[in-house]
Amino acid sequence: MVRYPDRKLADWQPDKAVAEAQHDLVAGTLKVYICGTRAASAPGISQEQQSIVKSWPNADAGIGCLIEDADLRQAQAEYARRYNEYVVQHLPNR
Repeated sequence: MVRYPDRKLADWQPDKAVAEAQHDLVAGTLKVYICGTRAASAPGISQEQQSIVKSWPNADAGIGCLIEDADLRQAQAEYARRYNEYVVQHLPNR
């Protein structure tokens, strides 16, 4: 699991997700962002797309039951959704 302990709310702003996704596509460093509580999941990834991302590293976008900062958790979930959707939609040779 890739973790980002130093990221703050400003780093999780959803408008930055596509830029990171574009960078990762070019660099070949794809990952799938996971967020949520007991049933953490990959927002923006459909059941049909699960086979595409199953071998990618998972990245923590707010996993855990204790939510100390609701704004941060909401930003992480939206960031994860936008990143995941963009990467899957723009994969070459889909």
